[in-house]
Amino acid sequence: MTNPSVFNIKDLSDHDLERLVEDGKAELAARDKRRKEDTIARIRAMASDAGLSVSINGARGRPGGKTKRQADAKTDRAVVPAGTQE
Repeated sequence: MTNPSVFNIKDLSDHDLERLVEDGKAELAARDKRRKEDTIARIRAMASDAGLSVSINGARGRPGGKTKRQADAKTDRAVVPAGTQE
């Protein structure tokens, strides 16, 4: 029995082959991201079960995470000389 989703890559046009490669790279990146998120979730669950708190660098959604301050806000304060009123 043949699998209908199997095809000969040599039969693809250049455009279709480029699209296949792009789609493949995107799918690999998505799978990698899901694996990392699943691993982080398992680590957090195990730590929670043990009564521990963990912080994982680069992990999104960690409790207590701080947002970066906008560069414009810092620059705006520096523009006004000390002792002057706005």
